[in-house]
Amino acid sequence: FSSQRAWQLEWSAGDDGSLRFAVDGDTTFKIGAGLLAAERRVSLGAAQGGPRTLPARQLPDEPMALVLSLDVHPGWGWPACPPGRCDCCTDCRLSRCTTCLEPQADGSVVNTRQWLADLCARLPATMEVDSVRVYQRRREAGSSGSVGCDPPRRPTAKLIAAREQVYTPPGADAPLQLPEGMGEGE
Repeated sequence: FSSQRAWQLEWSAGDDGSLRFAVDGDTTFKIGAGLLAAERRVSLGAAQGGPRTLPARQLPDEPMALVLSLDVHPGWGWPACPPGRCDCCTDCRLSRCTTCLEPQADGSVVNTRQWLADLCARLPATMEVDSVRVYQRRREAGSSGSVGCDPPRRPTAKLIAAREQVYTPPGADAPLQLPEGMGEGE
């Protein structure tokens, strides 16, 4: 993209909830909670384990983090990287990530990571974010105190404390903490 865009995710939990993704106000994808409520058979590529059963689930309504990322992963439609034969990294600055020479039956050699080299050549290696707005509708917050990172209905502080290493960013000594005064239902 060469101009500013507005990306949007509306997340409404509950039995009648949905996830709605939009770009510049136009819906690009929407999934209702009912679609997730039943077990489903899904087809995945051989590199991802082939067909399998996706268990019934619900749209999460517990506190969570928002991660802004340019994700390059087979789960989002990118080609899988065969482990053990090549470096499966996705860093455009490293040739070991964009080059994996595989011999072919006819004696030729093909770069199986050429798709990533081509992507790196076309896209900027950075994503600039001007602002992020997070809000919760009053009807969803209710009067139960569900705003914040440790609401009574979905307490998370003890879970995080018990699994501190999972919630600690690389190079940090402890999990991220909210700034003073945030997450108190304000």
